[in-house]
Amino acid sequence: SLFLGCTGGNLVFHKFSVIQLREDGGTHRVAVLTIALVAGNLFVFGCPIGAYVPKWFLGGLFMNTGWSFLRKTLLSYQTLTTFNWRGLHLVSPQYGISTCCVVMALYFSPTTSIMAGLCLSILLFVLDGMTTSPLSSVVDGQHVVSRTKRPWWEMNVLAAEGDRIRLLYLQGQLFFGSMLQLTANLEAAAADSRIEFVILSYGRVPFIDPSAAENIKLAQDKMT
Repeated sequence: SLFLGCTGGNLVFHKFSVIQLREDGGTHRVAVLTIALVAGNLFVFGCPIGAYVPKWFLGGLFMNTGWSFLRKTLLSYQTLTTFNWRGLHLVSPQYGISTCCVVMALYFSPTTSIMAGLCLSILLFVLDGMTTSPLSSVVDGQHVVSRTKRPWWEMNVLAAEGDRIRLLYLQGQLFFGSMLQLTANLEAAAADSRIEFVILSYGRVPFIDPSAAENIKLAQDKMT
């Protein structure tokens, strides 16, 4: 912050204090330079500047920061995705985790509420992966062709022997929670005695963890 303030302003709001400064109306580069000098003095020299700042000013600053955080948290449902449950449009469960952290912060320490939110987020991620199918669609080889332009004799062979190939289009993040469904789908796809080749498409898979890769390798070895 000190370097950016001396060289003409703040490039990215990477400091919470600078974000709050912008919300409080400090838009000039002098304001950014001032807060950079104050923060640099605290960290470099260890000056007890807090003893000279009026408590009513610090209380108002912290109250404004807390109110801004609380308002954004409670109104975050406006930007979260919704889902349909028995005709009702419900907000994402992530909103419940946010409000739970706010309520816990009233009775427990901030560290406890943050850890509770982290555990709930991990649990929600695992449950979402276990309930969402990792398989987007299943297509036989004779019903789909690649984008490569092929000669007519190859197309004739594909039309005649394409039912020996089965393509599985995967989707979402693959991890240990989604392996049970994926393994069952792989076994069902290769159950037909006519099927000799199973091709997995990872075009819609943004991430796969080592445990999922190991389970896929084990399923491949089992089928072969």
